[in-house]
This record gives sequence, structure tokens and C-alpha cells, in this order.
Amino acid sequence: MAGQTDGQVLVGLGSAGHSLYALDLAAPARGWVARAAFPGPARDGAAAAVAGGRLYVVSGLGKATDLDPAPSVLQDVHAFDPAANRWDRLATEAPIGLLGATALALDEDRIAFVGGVNKQLFDSFISASLTADKHPETRWQLVETYMSMAPEAYRWNGRVLVYTISANQWSDLGANPWLPNCGAALAVEADGFLLINGEIKPGLRTPQVKHIGLQGDQLVWTEQAPIPPLAGHALQDGLAGAHAGHSNGVLLVAGGTSFHGSRIRAAAGESFAHRGLPKVWNREIYARLDGVWRVAGQLPTGLAHGASFTTPRGLVIAGGEDAAQTARADVYLLAWDGTRVRVTCGAAPTAPDTRQSPDPKGAP
Repeated sequence: MAGQTDGQVLVGLGSAGHSLYALDLAAPARGWVARAAFPGPARDGAAAAVAGGRLYVVSGLGKATDLDPAPSVLQDVHAFDPAANRWDRLATEAPIGLLGATALALDEDRIAFVGGVNKQLFDSFISASLTADKHPETRWQLVETYMSMAPEAYRWNGRVLVYTISANQWSDLGANPWLPNCGAALAVEADGFLLINGEIKPGLRTPQVKHIGLQGDQLVWTEQAPIPPLAGHALQDGLAGAHAGHSNGVLLVAGGTSFHGSRIRAAAGESFAHRGLPKVWNREIYARLDGVWRVAGQLPTGLAHGASFTTPRGLVIAGGEDAAQTARADVYLLAWDGTRVRVTCGAAPTAPDTRQSPDPKGAP
């Protein structure tokens, strides 16, 4: 969970538990400062955006109470006021679960949400997985069935939902013209938003780059040049949980996870396309110049699901998960120098309250 407001960046939740930290971009040498702890249930995968000077946190995966036997997709909404250093739980809930959704601040009063898993199906899978842990054969059959469904069968959110802050109301801005996805990287541009890659079903990513423009109260969707295949690969397998932003006017995309070879299998009709394939935490940094993508550098380690921000100095990546599925305490600055991306490293905050991730075993 992350947000950027008033010259500072905010990161927290996930592997940080209830903790929230802020970094003043005008004085980064002062380091990360702990802010008020999140008052709701700890969670992963919440959708977050800054509007009207406050950070809004919606949904995520966690236990609503300590007595819950399994985590579930939450629907509560919280807002953090940096000036007052205060969290408020709002008197509303998301109309659907928005785990894995991307949040877009359309203006200072409206936040749109694109994508997100189907709460009923995902909660049922998690609950059944915990029961099946005691019976390996049953568990494998459960995973086989769940992972073999067509993308449409997961019923991920294909509408663009909007929360209007001043009215405390939810509305709908229409349908996503393509398959809905989760875990897309977000880049904000002068004329709208870019949703970069993500997955269209568990284990199967897309290389697609979608642009969303806003004309009045209408969204305008267009498709842009996709992330290209790596050298030696017939197809680009797409990135989930990648990091995106700008440096010196150049769009950068870094890290993310893939299952190399999964899209070739899917094109050949294999429904469980990532079966047996190793999950890859990518190091590549892509740069888009005059509409053309190329690999322009590498991260020191494969990294996904961290927070990313566009700053005057370049693209900042805070935290994330590495190939050992370990939460990292690193901050990287990615700066385009006209020829390639230069990477420098600092330190991210370390949360005082760690916890076991509620992600289901075997989740892609």
C-alpha cells in the first residue's frame, strides 16, 4: 500500500503489518518516519490512492477479526490525514471486493478502481485450501480445478467503480473493454493513466499496456505498444506486481513476476498454463522512448509488489518481495541519464510488527 502527497511518500501495510511510514522527498536524508498505525485489520493487496490530501485504503486480503479461521477479501474503507496524523474508518464499504485492483485518483474528490478478484470465488478457494492442507491429494485436485478455469470464469471485476469522497457514494463509469486483470502497474501521465501488464487469471499475465483517458465523465480506453519479449523468448509473458513511473520524461517499468513460457502454453490451449513453471522475479528495467520499449538496465535483484513513485529525481521503488519471497528493506532510485537507467540504493523502513502473510499457499 502506498501513496504520494505534499512532497512526501507513504508506505505501509502488507509485510509491515499495521505500520505506516513517510519519507519527505525534500529531505530524504532524514529517513523514514513512523506515522499513526493503521487501525483496521492487517492486510495484503489493498487498493490505495491519494485524493484531497488524504490517503484512501480500500479492500485487501486479511482476517476481519482474530477469530476468523481464514483470511478473506475485505471491503472496508479507511482514510489517513497526514496533517493530523490520523486514520478514520469511513462509513462506507466497497460494493465488491477490490483485492488486486488498481486505484486511480481522477481528481481531488473521486477515486476509480479498475480490476479486482471476485470475493465469493476467492474466499471459497482460500477456505477450501486451508481445509485441504491436511489432505494433499484433495488439495492438488482443488488447485488443479481452480487454476484450469478460463479467465472469464474467475469473474474478476470488469467495471470501473468510482468512490466520490464528498458524497460518500459509489458509482460506475462503465466497462473495461478488455479482460479485467489484477496486479497491473500504474503510471500517471498528463493525459490519463497507464495500466501496465498484470494477470488475467492466476498464473497467466498479459503484456498489454492500456491507456485510460477521461473526457468529462467518460473514460476513453486505448491500447498502446506492449512490453516486448526478452531476448531469446518468443513471447513476453507479462509482469505482475511491476513498478512504473517516469524519469526525465521517460516511462520506466521495472521488476514484476512472470511464468516464462506460460503464454505460449495458453496459446496452445493449455488451461493450467503455468503448471510446473518456475515463478520468476524479474530484474529487467524497460524504458519507453518515442513509443518504443527496450531493456535499459537491471535491478540489483528480482523484485515485485513494492511501492513505486515518480519524483523529481526519478522513479523510486520502496520495499517489495524478492525471489526468496522475502520482504525487502531497500529503496531504489531509477534515473534515466539519456542512454540507460542508473540505479542507486538506500534503505526502506523496517516494520516493528511482523506477521505471517495471509496469502494462500501456492498462490501465483
